[in-house]
This record gives sequence, C-alpha cells and structure tokens, in this order.
Amino acid sequence: MRSFKKPPYYYFGGRILRLKFPLMEGNDVRVLQCLLNLAPPGMVNKPVPVDGVFGQSTRQAVKQFQRYFGLRSDGVVTQETYYRLGHRIGNYAHNEPIFSARLAGNGTRGPDVTVLQNRLASCRCTRMNRPANGRFDLATEQALSYFQSYFPGELKVDGIAGPEDYDKLICWCPLGGRNLRKGRHGLDTYLLQYLLYQLHYYNKTPDGFFDQRTEKALLSFQTDAGLTADGIVGCKTYLALGSSSPFPNHRYFYRAGHQDSVAQIAQLFNKKREDIIKSNQLIGPDYAIEPGQLLVIPPPLTFHLSIKGDTLASIAHQYAIPPEDLYRANPWFPSGTLWPDDMVVLPRHRSDGNGSIMYLEQKHQQSKLQLLDLQNFRVTTLIDANIDPPARLFASSDHRKAAVLEYDRSELKIYDRLSNTLRSFPLADQAQYLSWSPDNHKLIVDGTLIISSTNAQPRFKLECTMGQWLADSHTILYRQGKYHLRKVHSETGRDQEVLSLPGEDIVGFHVDAAGHQLVVFSQPPPNRTTLTYYYNLITGELTELGCHDHKAVWSDNGELLLLMARDYYGEFFPWFYQRLHLHAPASPGEELDYLQAKSGAISPGCFSPDRQFYVLTLAIPRLFYSLPEQAGDLFIKRIGSRTITQITLNQTVSDPVWIDK
Repeated sequence: MRSFKKPPYYYFGGRILRLKFPLMEGNDVRVLQCLLNLAPPGMVNKPVPVDGVFGQSTRQAVKQFQRYFGLRSDGVVTQETYYRLGHRIGNYAHNEPIFSARLAGNGTRGPDVTVLQNRLASCRCTRMNRPANGRFDLATEQALSYFQSYFPGELKVDGIAGPEDYDKLICWCPLGGRNLRKGRHGLDTYLLQYLLYQLHYYNKTPDGFFDQRTEKALLSFQTDAGLTADGIVGCKTYLALGSSSPFPNHRYFYRAGHQDSVAQIAQLFNKKREDIIKSNQLIGPDYAIEPGQLLVIPPPLTFHLSIKGDTLASIAHQYAIPPEDLYRANPWFPSGTLWPDDMVVLPRHRSDGNGSIMYLEQKHQQSKLQLLDLQNFRVTTLIDANIDPPARLFASSDHRKAAVLEYDRSELKIYDRLSNTLRSFPLADQAQYLSWSPDNHKLIVDGTLIISSTNAQPRFKLECTMGQWLADSHTILYRQGKYHLRKVHSETGRDQEVLSLPGEDIVGFHVDAAGHQLVVFSQPPPNRTTLTYYYNLITGELTELGCHDHKAVWSDNGELLLLMARDYYGEFFPWFYQRLHLHAPASPGEELDYLQAKSGAISPGCFSPDRQFYVLTLAIPRLFYSLPEQAGDLFIKRIGSRTITQITLNQTVSDPVWIDK
C-alpha cells in the first residue's frame, strides 16, 4: 500500500519556500528549481543548481521571476508565485484538494484529478487519449502507468499517483495546472506559446504573457482543431495540443541567451553565420538577437534519441561534447533522467551518410521532384512544373527512372535521370499505387493492371488485387479471396497457389526485391489487430514475426526488413503511435533497430546503398484533428545507433528514395 512520506518530504506547494537558516531542503525545492530552469532568459537569467537546497542562487532566480510578472520581488514562494508557475494553492485552489497533496488512483475524483489528466494530456509523449473529466478511470491509470514506465528505478509502475510521481509530472508536464486565458500570465503560458509556435500559430518570441496575440493564436488553433473557439485552454484544448505536438520533438529551435550573438550560435552548431542570418531573416547591419528568441538552425542537424536512464551529462560524455555546450543547446529538458525516445540535439555532430535522396516536395499547391546531395546538401530540381498534388513517387529498382503518379489527374509521369527526359501518360482510371518490375520494363498500376514503362500501354490485367512482381519480372503474386496468395505468369497465364491462411484475412503482403521472400499481414478474428508473418518462397517456411504492423520495406538485397506498426492502446483515440522496427529475416526475433513516433512514414528504396542507414519522414500528426497540412521533413536514421539526422526543414516532403549519386 502506497502512502505519502512523512516529513522531511514536502509536496510541491505544501509550504512557503524562502531563504532562511538552516537552509530549507526538500523535493519541493528541487521541483521549484527545475521549473525555474525551464524559464527563458529575461524571466530567469541564470540556471540554478537542481540540488533541493533553497540557497542564494534560488532566491535570486525567484526574485527575478517575480519581478518579471509584476509580483512582489522578495524571493519568497507563496501562492502568487506558485500560481505563476502553473500550480494552484491557497485562494487559487478554491478549497479543493491541491494537486500533488494526496494519493490518487482508480476511483479517485476531484479537481486535482482533472489537473493530473490535463498534465498527462498536454504532454507530447504520454498516452492520455481523452479529455479530463475529474474521474480517475482506466484510461488515466494506463496513461499514468506509461508515464511511470519511462523512469525505471525512480517510479513504481502501478498506476497510482504518489509523491515521486507528482514531482516528475510537474517537471515533465508543466502545462495543465490551471485553465489559461487572456490575462493569466506565467511559466505555463510561456510553454503554451511555445507549443503554438511549433505548430505555426504563434509567430513572436514567447514571453509568458497571455495577451491579445496569444489569444488570437489560440483561437486559430481551436478553430482548426474543431474545438469551441473560446480562447480558454481547458480540457479539450490541452488534449488537442498534446495530441498535435510532434514526438519525437523534431521541431528544434535554439533559444538565445543573454550573451549570444549570431557568430557564437554559428560556432556552436558548426554553421556559416550567413546561413543562420538567412534562415531566420535577421535584419542588418548588426543582426541583433534578443534573449529568449527562438532561432532556426539550418540542417543538417543531428540528434541523439534518448533511452531510459539517459541524462544530458551521459550523452555529452558519449559523444565527447563539452557538457556546457549540450546544456546550452537543450534548455527544454528538466534536470535529471531524460524522457526516452526524445531528441537531444548534438552540437557540431554530423552524420556521414553518402549518396543522394530523391523525393517529392509540395509547395504552393504544386509538387517538385527534388534530388538532395548528402555530401554538400545541394538540392537539384528534376521536375519543377505541372505536378499536381496529391502525388506519389515510385523509383525503378535501378533508380534510373522515377514514376510520379498524380491521383486526381489520373496521369503518370516518368522521368529518366540519365537522359533528363520527362514523358507524361494519361491513365484510364484514378490510381494511387505503382510497382516496377525488377527488370524496370513494366509497371503494375494499383495491383491490377500491368502496363509498359515505355508507353504506358496495357500488357496484362489481373482479375484480383494486390499484384506484386516476383524476381523473373513475369510472375505476379496476388491475393485471391481473403485467405489465399497465388502467383500467375503474365505471359503464359499459368496460375498456382503459394500460401493459404485459413480463418485469417490476408490484408497485405510485400515481396522483397530478389523475389524469394515476403512478409504477410493477416487479420485474425475479431479483426482488432494484425499478425505479421515471414514466408520463404523457396523453402515454404512460415514464421510469425509480430503484430500490429501495417507497412513493410525490404532492403535491395532482401537482408533487412523495416516494419511499421501501429501501437494500439485505447478506445477513444486508438492507433496513436507508429513504431518502426528493423529485422533481419535470417535471424527471426532479433530487432536490429527501432524508432517510435507519432507521425512517421517510410517508402520503398529508403535504405542507403551500404545498408547502414535508412531515410524516413517525421511530421506533425493530423490523425485526430483537422489541422492544416504541416511539413513532413526528411531524417536519416543510422542503423544500430541512437543518432538521427534532419536533412530538410519545413519542405513538406514525401516518398524519399536513397540512390547512389
């Protein structure tokens, strides 16, 4: 049975904090210090040691925080200061249970449970998937348990909110402690502005003052998200903000300090001064920047994907980066253990991927076919006109040709990189998917119609669906009915059964480039999940790999298989997170790499030629809210490493293919 610790344990807000002798110590002082360190320069100029001791440096930080928000600047943390930190006590609590002052578990009710739910919902990587209702239900228990699991050895995973849990929640989920509206200023308002800034609704330097500009940004967000546009950040808005925020947090901004200059920031990230000026449209002649200003750092930019137990200090040691540089570049993380799977920027660190990335870029209601050289990061436009989105890119297996399929126009464009020629062909019907034959002479349109890649003339038509090529470029694997895979020779018409899964609907399959193996997705009753199988076409061996997968990409030699799974966890907003996991079919059960993200995508041809990297897109999730289209940028993930490199910025890209040069 869990219980609150007796003094000297103090819950946050349970006492007035001040400088006195002997010095006040406790976890509540540590939480205070952690929150103060999240504040931008100007609000709190100098970080304080997170040691749990209310010393002179903590007092000075509190005084500056109070002065910034027009409070009595005496360095004493009373209810007014707690309130500006996003924590209600005293008169602000309205005689209700103070958040963090009691144990909370399944069945607990009250305004403090609402705060708990709002904090979980507004955080970008918890799994609170419904608006707060003040009742500690199963969804709240599951979300809290997931939060607890991120801090092994520190928190007990039992779905009960106790003292240690509250301390972590206040530091890692600083939004949600109170409803926000115009006139309510504080650290939580600053963090609200930062979220809206990341989502392109707020366009000035966040300052913590809920003014008319903040209200306008909030109203725009609420309108786009389909919420009541009342300018109040309540339960539904907290959930929408948390659900829409990217995870991993790949929208990186450098927060300028008091002593920063453009030259110093360029040196920190090993960039050209001119590139920093251009990316942020700084105005000459002095190109001044203000404390707290958020600055875009142009790619390439490499991050460390944190794992359980990581700290900024351990990451600095791992990459031989001066700790002060890593702290300076990552002011958003609370002190102590980091949140796993988040992205810590690595100043001056660069990935060493070779070759080029071909992709589609959408801009101003038009798409372009682009080629990015990874040596000098120079972008060449291959096709710059008459590509109407939505469109998809499909590269031939030799990467010489690129087929661009325009859905709405029912048009196919084929670009030859070597001859630099472009041909367009009308299609009889709308289509959304193409598959090149291994010899690059034919295409399957939407898994049914085979056409020539030279003139788009029909060559063969399948009566069933999901057709994919085998290695000889003549035989096609297809699904018959719900339970059977068959193959047919497109020249002779010879038809044979390949695989049968009685009682399990075959919902998808993917053949490797060599054509000797495939991955099959099936859906057994009651159709709530998918099972993933590996099947060897030569030996007939069938092996179960996992579940929840919905997409697969093979490496060109068939030795690597990248799967994308939906992480199912709830009834209100199911299928929230995507999980990329890499396997070698020759060693079933062994996971070579993984990445969890709210919104990610992979495409055929994503592996580097040396099979040391793969390219993917990360984007702002749009699954549950009707927000405007946000940029999906390209990232390179090194296999077997926790590094990931951003290679485009705000370009709305799709279908990346990695080619030799």
